[in-house]
Amino acid sequence: FRSKNVAPLELALSSGATFVAQGFSSDIKALTKMIEDAIHHDGFSFVNVFSPCVTYNKVNTYDWFKEHLTSIDDIEGYDITDKQLAMKTVLDHESLVKGIVYQDTTTPSYESQISELEHEALAKRDIHITEETFNDLTAQFL
Repeated sequence: FRSKNVAPLELALSSGATFVAQGFSSDIKALTKMIEDAIHHDGFSFVNVFSPCVTYNKVNTYDWFKEHLTSIDDIEGYDITDKQLAMKTVLDHESLVKGIVYQDTTTPSYESQISELEHEALAKRDIHITEETFNDLTAQFL
């Protein structure tokens, strides 16, 4: 029995990512732009990168990926804002696509929905609690 590999794009799309992309390590220019776009996206970004192992993988080589990857830009009528189309395309191409697969700019990010994070990250706040409060909080977990 052999288990099925994890399908990163399917997982990201079904997990609520609002920016899903996939690139190829030999295309530095496109990959760099894709990662920059992911960083600037306001929400959950996911970028998967194919980077073949030249030492141990003699089947899925750089040439193999160049031959088998389909660019999202080459799919006529493709709409990166259509989540159902994104999932169908990923499945139809057995995940062998490259480019921005899905992007939703209308859904507010998780962070933007939490007013406490509006001005400062929790990690940067100076939180002072009394020893009594600390003991009360930790007692709930003991």
